[in-house]
Amino acid sequence: MNGLYLVIISALVFVLAYRFYGAFIAAKVLTVNQYKVTPAFRFEDGHDYVPTNKYVVFGHHFAAIAGAGPLVGPVIAAQFGYLPGALWILIGGVLAGAVHDMVILFCSMRYDGKSIAEIAKAQIGQKTGVATSFAVLFLNILCMAGMAVVIANALANSPWGTFTIGMTIPIAIFIGLYMQFLRPGKIKEGTIIGVILTLLAVVAGPAVQASPVLAPLFTISHNGICIALIIYGFIAAALPVWLLLAPRDYLSTYMKIGTIGALAIGAVYACGPYRHAHMPVSAWITSALIIWLGSLVFVAFGLFVGYLLPSDNAMQVVGPLMALLAFLGGMFIPLTPGSTMDRIGSLTPMYGLHNLALWPMGAETFSWWWVVNVLTWLAVFLGGPPGG
Repeated sequence: MNGLYLVIISALVFVLAYRFYGAFIAAKVLTVNQYKVTPAFRFEDGHDYVPTNKYVVFGHHFAAIAGAGPLVGPVIAAQFGYLPGALWILIGGVLAGAVHDMVILFCSMRYDGKSIAEIAKAQIGQKTGVATSFAVLFLNILCMAGMAVVIANALANSPWGTFTIGMTIPIAIFIGLYMQFLRPGKIKEGTIIGVILTLLAVVAGPAVQASPVLAPLFTISHNGICIALIIYGFIAAALPVWLLLAPRDYLSTYMKIGTIGALAIGAVYACGPYRHAHMPVSAWITSALIIWLGSLVFVAFGLFVGYLLPSDNAMQVVGPLMALLAFLGGMFIPLTPGSTMDRIGSLTPMYGLHNLALWPMGAETFSWWWVVNVLTWLAVFLGGPPGG
């Protein structure tokens, strides 16, 4: 099976699940109310209850969730073949993992930020609350054991890795203090400083590994790494969340996303010389100009959707619809000329712009239908909906 097909199918499943199933859970099951004051504001104490910027909260939760399950689970499932791994990620993520994390998060908010054990005690009974506490404890031990194996194997006797990971702790503490006291609310400043310091820690890793003085200090055995993880877990849980956990998770999230992006870009540029690919500067400029001018079609498309739907729903519709149009326009998978999909795709808004953008890069033929496609859809979207 072509891996690209699997990636595209997975992306569409997640987009559609987020838009429709996620919206159903939020509206019908959890009855989310954006105007309800959260416990962070009602019980603000500077330690456990701290109002936090939404981007920092996103990074914090993303790093916490993209930990044991989504990283270790698929790797284990992939040992049995790509299909179990794919099903684990798609079915397990959509129907189990995402729903579980969302429900637990909102339940905690509805019960003043309490843990699941306290909620069980209040709703079911004292004995159930105690049983739930032990269940959570054993699950945490199991989770730590699983993660410890992965982390310890990666960092054991590796001064470079241990130094880089270890430096994220003082960096996170500094960024937490910076955004809490020195420059409150300056998220961009804190992010830029934190990312630069983290990158410097990565770059300095080889020098530490090569140093006869520093290398022994950061060379820790397998068992030592496991013990260090336990100590770190206790300290991180005891400290205020804004001081260590939130900034560290926030910075690590963007490092993860940046690493994935860098790997994708690196793969493209690595494949170029291997396949003897070459494109003159004029082709780059021409293609960029075509994309820039052609983007007017989708500016008009956004206005068109805004006419049809309320502003709250417009953005939720545009995202999945753009993904579908990109798929039909041949942006993800090349369409076989003359095929049924090609004939269907030639009538969609993305088709003309996509082919026009590729033409300067060495397309053998030019079709005026591409121009007609772009201009027609531009006129349709600028005209607005009937009666609008």
